[in-house]
Amino acid sequence: MEARASVRYRFGTPAVFCWEGFAGSRLKGEGVTRDISVGGAYILTSTLPPCKAVIQLEIFFNSPATGRQVKIATEGRVLRVEHPAENTARGGFAVVGEGFEICDVGTEPN
Repeated sequence: MEARASVRYRFGTPAVFCWEGFAGSRLKGEGVTRDISVGGAYILTSTLPPCKAVIQLEIFFNSPATGRQVKIATEGRVLRVEHPAENTARGGFAVVGEGFEICDVGTEPN
């Protein structure tokens, strides 16, 4: 039996992320969440950051209460990377965050 520190919520919603590459270059990717918890997320994507990379992650939602689009932003570390299986276009990665901040799209997190 697998014991988890927090409950994971399975749903797919758009996500964008970026990290620093070699020689200070800024790399960016986008994907879809497979699941989210209070401590992290799993992102399905064809752009895979390296394991242990520090990334900035934004996950986008439509608020059912207000109808407005909101985003969850965090800085996190990539825990594991799963490369695409044969005949699939994307793999994924697990990221653990330092805490999520919710804000309206178009505003910057504090």
